[in-house]
Amino acid sequence: MELNTPVTLANGAEVVCLDLSKKLAGDRWLVKMRCVLRVPLTGWMEAELAGGGPRGEFLRRELAGGLEFEQLYERNFVDEKERRRVMAGFLERVEANAAGYLGAEAFVRKLFFRRVDALGERWRRLAAAPPPAAVDEDDGPADFSACFT
Repeated sequence: MELNTPVTLANGAEVVCLDLSKKLAGDRWLVKMRCVLRVPLTGWMEAELAGGGPRGEFLRRELAGGLEFEQLYERNFVDEKERRRVMAGFLERVEANAAGYLGAEAFVRKLFFRRVDALGERWRRLAAAPPPAAVDEDDGPADFSACFT
């Protein structure tokens, strides 16, 4: 696995690791890597999202681009001489997890249903919220005279 190079896993997901490292002070670095897993919607996912009225439309709209999962790895105040070794260690950890865990269909299923549950909760909160108050435009300008006494 290499930085900034997408890798397609057995389950069709794509993982890419980005180097977000930056120099802090002198020869010290913040070594930071962001790994993003992108999962396109598949037939079984689309079947799960079919129907459902306004809630179903909300879920389909929110998940239209597929699923994303993100993991950050970071270490602070790393010596400049150790920076590449630390980043290589991060990449090894991701590579070890990618084939066995992230690349498994079971992981994608869990991720999908967790996202649907979270979005369903968001939908319930939005549906339960009172509609915004109507603005009465006939009131004219506000009276600020109390501010000047």
